Amino acid sequence: MNTNTGDQEWRLKAACRDLPLALFFPAKGQQTESAKAKAVCRRCLVRTECLDMALSDMSNRGIWGGTSFVDRIKIRRDGKVVAIVSETDTK
Repeated sequence: MNTNTGDQEWRLKAACRDLPLALFFPAKGQQTESAKAKAVCRRCLVRTECLDMALSDMSNRGIWGGTSFVDRIKIRRDGKVVAIVSETDTK
């Protein structure tokens, strides 16, 4: 998962670092793949940094920080990061 947004040293600690990129960019409607990616994020030590980066660069599609692109739109619209992140933990 590669973008050019600021200091990205935290990525070296990401749980997804050595996993297939396709897992985090499932085809539309692929709930099983989205759930697998979000499960990786739940155990990630840098989930917050990843989500912060994704929220600052809304061009990022896919699963970032345990959220989908639609989740991040809702976060930006409603300002409810805790609610969305908690919700994705239970799915």
